[in-house]
Amino acid sequence: MKLQVHREKYLPDYDGEINKCTDFITTFQDPSIKEDPIHGKLKYMATLQKVANKQLEGIEIELEDIREFFNSAKDSGFVERVRINTTRYINLFS
Repeated sequence: MKLQVHREKYLPDYDGEINKCTDFITTFQDPSIKEDPIHGKLKYMATLQKVANKQLEGIEIELEDIREFFNSAKDSGFVERVRINTTRYINLFS
């Protein structure tokens, strides 16, 4: 006798996931950083500006920042999806 286990697969809406990535990048504020004259406390917008100005070659997105931003009220599963499928989400954040 064979036992079959059916797992419900989560297939994310990638357009929605891209929107979440964009929302995070453009609105995440870090009160611990020095205020940028253009972007204020918007951590990743200030970092992207440095990339555009050729002061940096890329950005590092901290999982803890994603966790803080996507608390249970927004989408607690987003952090887990990023953690499990990091390679795909690197492309979505790009």
